[in-house]
Amino acid sequence: MSMPGRGSSSTTVTQHEEAFNKWLIDLKVEIEYQLFPYVTCSKTILERSLQEATNDREKEQVEADHKARFRELVRVAAAHFGLAKEKEKWRFQKCQMDGVEWSRPPTITVICPRPSWYTDTSDINTTSVLSSDSDILPSESHSPPDQNNDHDAPQSTDQGDEEASDGFTLVSEGESDAGSSRSDGIDLDAVMSYFDEADSRLDIRELDLQNREEQVVMKDSSIDAKDAELARKEEAVLLRELEVDRREQELGRLHSWQQQLGELEQQLIEQREDIQAKAEQQESEQQKLEAKEAEILERGAVLEAKEVQLEQIQMNLRRREAGMLDREKGVRVREESVVSKEVDLGRTEETLHRMAEEFRKKEEDVLLEHARLNDAFHEREVKVTREIERTKQMMEHHKVELDKRQKMLEGRGEALDIKGRDLQARQRLMEREHAQARFGQHCREYALQGRDEGVQKREKAVYQREELVQREEDAATKRNQWLESEETKLHQFQAKIQHEAAELEERSRLVESRLTMLGQKELAFARSCKRSVKQLRSFGSLSNLPSYSPRDTEEDDCVSDGEIANERALSFRKSTAVRTRVFLSHINDEHNGLEQIAISHPSSSSPGFMDGANRFTINAETFNMVGHNLHHLQRARSEG
Repeated sequence: MSMPGRGSSSTTVTQHEEAFNKWLIDLKVEIEYQLFPYVTCSKTILERSLQEATNDREKEQVEADHKARFRELVRVAAAHFGLAKEKEKWRFQKCQMDGVEWSRPPTITVICPRPSWYTDTSDINTTSVLSSDSDILPSESHSPPDQNNDHDAPQSTDQGDEEASDGFTLVSEGESDAGSSRSDGIDLDAVMSYFDEADSRLDIRELDLQNREEQVVMKDSSIDAKDAELARKEEAVLLRELEVDRREQELGRLHSWQQQLGELEQQLIEQREDIQAKAEQQESEQQKLEAKEAEILERGAVLEAKEVQLEQIQMNLRRREAGMLDREKGVRVREESVVSKEVDLGRTEETLHRMAEEFRKKEEDVLLEHARLNDAFHEREVKVTREIERTKQMMEHHKVELDKRQKMLEGRGEALDIKGRDLQARQRLMEREHAQARFGQHCREYALQGRDEGVQKREKAVYQREELVQREEDAATKRNQWLESEETKLHQFQAKIQHEAAELEERSRLVESRLTMLGQKELAFARSCKRSVKQLRSFGSLSNLPSYSPRDTEEDDCVSDGEIANERALSFRKSTAVRTRVFLSHINDEHNGLEQIAISHPSSSSPGFMDGANRFTINAETFNMVGHNLHHLQRARSEG
């Protein structure tokens, strides 16, 4: 059911209000239906007693007894009707406030103590009794529960409700009540006490309304405190978002530094390639390599400085994360305080409901007490009726005074009626304000709930952004570790290159020593060649040397000195040719070894090494030429 509009003054009755009013009529009929056997029994006793009465005094006593019995039934009916109506009015109002459709309650059962004068009248036709003019409850103008009030709670606009709660001063069997006319001798003290009690009840209700106003104010203050707490939470979330933005900016700077590190890494890779390309020309590029090593060391120092900066940034991020965790703990503590305040608010509402229940119980007690007082009033009225004859003369003397006092009572009654209407209007106004406050409270609670959900969403976004920042920091840490490993590999590679350079230098020294030894062998060979040439020349011209043939030895048995010399020269030439061939093969092996060294080690292409190799090659070619000439000389000598 939707909430009612404010300031509604329309006299139209909604469907639910019509259902409620119809239920009131059905309730009245049901109560009368359950009490009509008692009314029938009382009428039967009245008719029987009137037939048995012998004088007017006994008849008056019989009629007074019938009226007392009827008033007892009216009291029971009014009490049941008033309690059921107030209870359903409160439930109807709660349904209207909660937006729930009101449903009819179960059938009420009238609890009436079985009087001594009651006998079973089940043989009497109840339909004829219901069609009689003996109504227990008055015919009320069942208006909507609250036409003049902005709230949908059922509040009666006529005085029938007030009469029902005050004892139902009713008219029965076409007779006027004994206490409603001045000529019946009303006990004015009882009437005054009745009005005093009504005035005290109105004061009690006014105090109850003031207490409800104070409770509404306290509830509004608690809602304001909750609103302020949520505002503080939103401010804390904004601060956390600003902190996350700052961390993202720092991560942006960290990314830029990582890009710079990547560029440096690329430069290091290029430098490594340059080093590998220039390793073939180590001696010629040694100075450049040292310069680049110095540059690498400088960049390593820069990297170490940047790593120190990264560690400082990580420390700052950890401190900020610790601060954010502390703030989150504070936010959780404040949320727990908000929850505790909400629990206190719920307890306050439960207390309000209990107070309302106690108020209803007190009203029931007041109704029962009023019924008891009404019975006492009726008993005193009977006594007054018995003494009417005796007091007629006194009433004539005091008629003027009674008229004055009656006017005073009527004025006071009108004043009490006005005060009751004012209090009722004030109560309706308070209920309307309470309903408006409840509506505003629900709206503010819904708004606070929405804001709380927004705060939770923003906190979730902040947590996600923090996780993203943490992942990026982990990636940066892994990248730094990878850079450190690459730098370690680079240092290892540089150490390896330095070791290989040292080995090449050692081998170059060995080659130079071997070249020196070969030069010495070359000089010795040249000297031996010169000695051989001198020895050959000592024997004479090479072309004039006598030839040697096996046929000469066969033909001439005698051997001359010239032949012996020829044999010696031939043996010398043979031995010299053998030594030359061995030396040339050794030189060729050394030359091939040097070529293999030059091929396997590109750094051996230094100018000094190449000069030594060239000298070794030239000397080898000279030895080849000398050997070749000696070989031709030997062949020529052998041929002729």
